[in-house]
Amino acid sequence: MTDKINDLLRRVAEFSPRTAADVEEFRIRILGKKGELNALMEEFKTVAPELKRELGQQLNRLKNEATARIGSLREELQNAVSDTVASSGDLTRPPTRPRRSTTPHVPARPRRSAHATRFRSCATRS
Repeated sequence: MTDKINDLLRRVAEFSPRTAADVEEFRIRILGKKGELNALMEEFKTVAPELKRELGQQLNRLKNEATARIGSLREELQNAVSDTVASSGDLTRPPTRPRRSTTPHVPARPRRSAHATRFRSCATRS
């Protein structure tokens, strides 16, 4: 049982999530009602009385470290999300158009319409 507790402690320490959903899934898998810690607590009931003190302390340490690690991971992810939002500005505002250059715009030579071309050709025939 000590090996299981140490293995679970190692997995808690090494866990590195990518998203908040990963943290929540890990929390449920470790601390949930049907989680691994609860399974260890059930197994703890069958341990010899002389070992209960030592194993109980280890289980409590595991629970405290898992809870603290999951809380810190949630906070880190929340801070990362808030930093991203803060750096990208107010996401509720509509996007702005890029600024035009400061050089003056020189319009292209206007094209003659087909109507103006037709009448010009009639006027030059006389």
